[in-house]
Amino acid sequence: MSLPEESVAANALPEVTTIPTGKKLIFTDPDTNEGGIITLENLSKQILQNLTSQTFTLDQGNLTLLQALNQLNSNTPRIKFNGNINRMTFRSGSNKISNVYFDFYTNDGKRTTISFCTDGSNGIQMSKDDTAIWTMKP
Repeated sequence: MSLPEESVAANALPEVTTIPTGKKLIFTDPDTNEGGIITLENLSKQILQNLTSQTFTLDQGNLTLLQALNQLNSNTPRIKFNGNINRMTFRSGSNKISNVYFDFYTNDGKRTTISFCTDGSNGIQMSKDDTAIWTMKP
């Protein structure tokens, strides 16, 4: 399919950071001057299909991206806790990483938190649920 003979001043078009849904892209083959039109949705599907079906040479062998991710996930060691702690989470403050929190949850759902605060107010703090047990000021 050849492109229409109408011309557009491509350099005069505005630069965008995203392509709106439903818009179409024009492509050409520089060797044959043939091309076509494809929707963003169809191009996205084609890229995703190529990424998920392409085989990559990795340390673990030749794998597709999905096979590599599944293998990585299945080989990730699981954290085991002794006693009444059944899980631990990590979280940070809402503004950059100003505060760091380690939450320990017991079998009955209660939370104990150790926080390292760089906001100048608490220093290091331990709390049970949301009540401070002790605080070491900076």
